[in-house]
Amino acid sequence: MKRLLSINASAGSGKTYQLAKRYIQILSSYEKIPIGSIVAITFTNKASHEMKERIFHFLKSIYRGSKVFDDLKIDPEKALKLLIGIIKNYDDFYVTTIDSFMNRILKAFSVELEIFPDYDIT
Repeated sequence: MKRLLSINASAGSGKTYQLAKRYIQILSSYEKIPIGSIVAITFTNKASHEMKERIFHFLKSIYRGSKVFDDLKIDPEKALKLLIGIIKNYDDFYVTTIDSFMNRILKAFSVELEIFPDYDIT
């Protein structure tokens, strides 16, 4: 499985759908990887929320026995485990925007960058 994925396509072409499926593939393939080490980055808050909703929807559908996502090769019990894992670690469920992700990095390295950790973006 490829470790990185970048999708560049026009609006309405299925990017969020494909990225949500890819997120689930990565999450399910590496049992011992913490959820916080997987990051999905979008341009807008709307796309970020939509992707989270789709990830939940896909996993719930698999758990309920839907065959629509058979290509993900996840059994219902695993889908339930993944759902519970996301809910338990929701603060580490990084489906975020580019600016939010970069802001998180800047705050984490603020001392090394010699900036105040409580800076404001204007």
